[in-house]
Amino acid sequence: MSSKITLDDVAVFLGASDIPPEIDYRISEVCPLAIKGAVAVVYFYAEELDEEAQKTVYDLTDTGNDLIDIGNNCTHCGEDTSFGSGRFVNRIPSTTDTQEGYMCPDCLAVGCAGCGEKTLEYLITEGEVFCLTCQGLGGI
Repeated sequence: MSSKITLDDVAVFLGASDIPPEIDYRISEVCPLAIKGAVAVVYFYAEELDEEAQKTVYDLTDTGNDLIDIGNNCTHCGEDTSFGSGRFVNRIPSTTDTQEGYMCPDCLAVGCAGCGEKTLEYLITEGEVFCLTCQGLGGI
């Protein structure tokens, strides 16, 4: 295994765990820009999943035709990110389980542990996110 955990590693760990077989779960890839340092999110379900939904390893390169292209809308909040919307600068391409479009800067921003303000410019110190102002570096 490499020094970084991959999505396949997560599937192997869960497959080798003591999770009872009657508990269904699903592994989803995480956009590395949305949650810094995260590889995957694991969803555990109270109700039994159908056979297709029980797959724990997905071919992440096969987006299939199931995705709905929502154009310039944010895949998280649904707001318009097109030029002139006020959300065009700092938007990033984004894909969820069902949609492809963009993620707006508001959804991309993270909360500062110091002042509580959301920011796109931050440093992680001792596992906490701090904006550049709280780090004494000022903003750009």
